[in-house]
Amino acid sequence: MSGRNRVGAATRPFDDWARHPAPMDPRVLVEACAAIDLPAGGLVADPFCGSNRVGSFVVGRGERFLGIEAHPLIAEQAAVKLTRPGDPADFRATADRLVRVATKLARDVVAAHEHALVRRWLTDAPLRKLVAIRSVLTADAGPWEAHLLVALLAVLRETVIGWPGGNPRACSTLRDPFTRYLVRVGKMADDLEQAPRSPVASVICADSRAPGAWADVPSGSVSACVSSPPYLNQLCYAESMRLELYFLRRASTWAELRLLGANLVASATQQVCRSRAEEARGTLDELPQAADRVAALATLLDVERRRRARRKRYDLLLPCYVADMAAVMRHLKRVLAPSACVAWIVGDSAWYGIHIDTPALVTTIAADLGFRVDDDRAIRRRGLHWPDAPRRHSLPLSEHLVLLRQGPPAAEQQLLFDASQYQPAARISFAA
Repeated sequence: MSGRNRVGAATRPFDDWARHPAPMDPRVLVEACAAIDLPAGGLVADPFCGSNRVGSFVVGRGERFLGIEAHPLIAEQAAVKLTRPGDPADFRATADRLVRVATKLARDVVAAHEHALVRRWLTDAPLRKLVAIRSVLTADAGPWEAHLLVALLAVLRETVIGWPGGNPRACSTLRDPFTRYLVRVGKMADDLEQAPRSPVASVICADSRAPGAWADVPSGSVSACVSSPPYLNQLCYAESMRLELYFLRRASTWAELRLLGANLVASATQQVCRSRAEEARGTLDELPQAADRVAALATLLDVERRRRARRKRYDLLLPCYVADMAAVMRHLKRVLAPSACVAWIVGDSAWYGIHIDTPALVTTIAADLGFRVDDDRAIRRRGLHWPDAPRRHSLPLSEHLVLLRQGPPAAEQQLLFDASQYQPAARISFAA
């Protein structure tokens, strides 16, 4: 990607308020918005809004925003960015008062009452301080409660080092949680001072695959859609948030985590089963080109799976993911204005040495549904963080910017299926 297209700072106001398992790179977001030339004052939708980087960016430009997020805790944090309970100075003052009370309370906190996973990753002293903040916050925080909770979860992650793959209980000793908390609130207040007006925007906690999520969105009312759907990266977003959920006592078991993730798009094999895959394949009958691609890939994945001891059912995950994407795009088709543009950041994958060209799958679904595919271009390489990980494939991966247009496809839009492109690119050797 050229330097001319790589505009924007590494982070922007509101970007670091809430942690998300897979946040959108601000530079990529700027490029996506530039590619579709957002209309002034238009309504921008994001059906996978996550921690709401798209929303905070577009409302800063003057557009209206509608975000949909299925995970309850992530949706709650996303919505906080759009609310302005009062003067940011009052936000700071409330945090100061909270910490003063929590400092006295921390001595009496019994850390042993916390979830075992939380105790495993936090030593006693910082854990007692974090629990004290949580206790005071839920008892008396006033209109700033949601903002103060977001700050607390940010400090929780700052205090835990290396989660989830690092060394448990390797807590930072540079600053205690009380100091970190006040610094975090100060940064959030600075962002609020730069954007004091409440934006014309909302975040709905709902499943964007379901009609109910879009029930109040009039047909043809959305000017553009900017989003980054979940990647096929074997990451279940509900489970990746378990530290926060256990700390807040909103979940205490794997079963409760799975229940929270029941409405999430399938992105990991633990989210799918044979019956769900069969149901997904049935829905793909209306998408002939996408169904052909999925069937060819699933056959290859099943063959490769049988050759291995660790047999993840990627062949079941793929049809579920494609059916989920198709469900969301059907709803988008209804709410988008004529000629409205969709800009999605999509990453590919590789399972068992077989390249899963997710951007191509997305454009195929779009063509089957009557969208015009304007572009599908690689914007950066991905998967570079674990080059020497055991059992990792050697295929290069990338993120793509996929641009779709509402309206009838051009005559040359037909995306012909070529089964030869889905042969394994190379036989991959895995560590024993």
